[in-house]
Amino acid sequence: MLEKYFSEFASWEVPTGSFYVWVKFNTSIALSQLFDLALKQHILINPGTVYRENGPSYIRLSYSYEAWKKWSMGSKHWRK
Repeated sequence: MLEKYFSEFASWEVPTGSFYVWVKFNTSIALSQLFDLALKQHILINPGTVYRENGPSYIRLSYSYEAWKKWSMGSKHWRK
């Protein structure tokens, strides 16, 4: 799903044992604005700055708490 919706503007590594994936945007974006827009769509993202000092181009996506169908719908909204 990440490949389908995010590959044009972001990169990531496939996790080997966790329940989240770090997504790095290829260009600088305003994560606080993205967070607010996503939240209005009932999509919760975690800006990388919450977890590490050097994470301003990263978001952390958790995938173990949500059904695959909802995760897919959220990813489609992100593309917009």
